[in-house]
Amino acid sequence: MIRTAPIATSLPGLTAVRWAIDAPYVGLKQRFAVGRVLRGRARWAWGGISEPGAIGLGQPGDIHKALEVDGTLEMEVVTFAQVPPQRLPRELAARDPRRIPFARLFAALRGERLGLEVAVAELHAALAGMSARGPTRAVRDARDYLADHADEPVALATLADAVGLAPAHLCRAFRAQVGIPPHAYLIQLRVARARALLDAGARPSEAAIRAGFYDQSQLHRHFRRIVGVTPGQYARSRC
Repeated sequence: MIRTAPIATSLPGLTAVRWAIDAPYVGLKQRFAVGRVLRGRARWAWGGISEPGAIGLGQPGDIHKALEVDGTLEMEVVTFAQVPPQRLPRELAARDPRRIPFARLFAALRGERLGLEVAVAELHAALAGMSARGPTRAVRDARDYLADHADEPVALATLADAVGLAPAHLCRAFRAQVGIPPHAYLIQLRVARARALLDAGARPSEAAIRAGFYDQSQLHRHFRRIVGVTPGQYARSRC
């Protein structure tokens, strides 16, 4: 179950939430996000283990798959519209000195606007000096293709041909680098699109078709599994 609560900030355009899960889950990042672990422990598909004090980084298109959650994992998460141009590490451990500018961001989160603006500027300066190895070009292209065709039926042969890999090779590379297979990634994209449509006022039946699902029942099943509530419950909570 995923629970979120908004955090009011003094800087327009900066989104912050308190976020908690108490069971394994899979989530697709839609914006650049920085998270700080407050409590609990989780083991992730990409090999990391989150503990209190750790800083997590997520870029649009990233899949965060928690394989195990010890107790309740609680985080504060800040999202930005601006995406760093380079690939970043997934996590900075609690003792990693590179986490200091990120810790300052969370310390300034509920303070005056100037202090928060300074913390954001220092964070972007720190990001400029960081990099990590990201997915291969073919896997990035496959993610982009799925995002561009999320509301259409997608055949594996077509996807593989679009990125220049054999189907079996693409499946192995995609799962290894993204954390889930291509069809599961496509479902994540469709649920994210349906969620945005519901935010904009669409009815669940309309959101299902426009997001690429066969019908409302298919959306209902996947939405509840991924978001934790039904599309109807989610839509009513936004009113």
